[in-house]
Amino acid sequence: MAGLFLTDTNVISLIWCSALGYKNDIYTEKKASWYESKIENSAPIISFATVGELKRWAISRKDPQDQKRISEKLNSFMAECHIIMPTSEICGLWAFVAHQAAINKQFRIKDSSSSQINDFWIAAAALNLGLTMLTDDSGFDWMADMGLQICNFQGANL
Repeated sequence: MAGLFLTDTNVISLIWCSALGYKNDIYTEKKASWYESKIENSAPIISFATVGELKRWAISRKDPQDQKRISEKLNSFMAECHIIMPTSEICGLWAFVAHQAAINKQFRIKDSSSSQINDFWIAAAALNLGLTMLTDDSGFDWMADMGLQICNFQGANL
């Protein structure tokens, strides 16, 4: 699938785990390589919510050296990225996505996690810009009915 992608946090995490020396099984390594091939020839496009999730990942590490390695990786990565900030249009789409999630029983405000709310921001940015969502999270699948284009390893022809 050619084109520009808005890259989800979990894709970056998959790619980074290998680069940072975390042990992965062969299947996970294969997925990480496949995702990396989708974004390697252009500056990654990410949402501000992804930046927050990655920063949280870095500071949540127990080992200070691990925190430092992830923070350094994030800083160099962000220098290469196009980071999509919220606009009035994206805020409106976020509200629409959250509302549709509630209607479709995909989401309840009381039970929501911060990552689910961030997923709505990421999806809203992709919808607003007409970008295909590059994600390993099946939680976005229901959003295809709203026009979100999704590219994932599960649908890959290997």
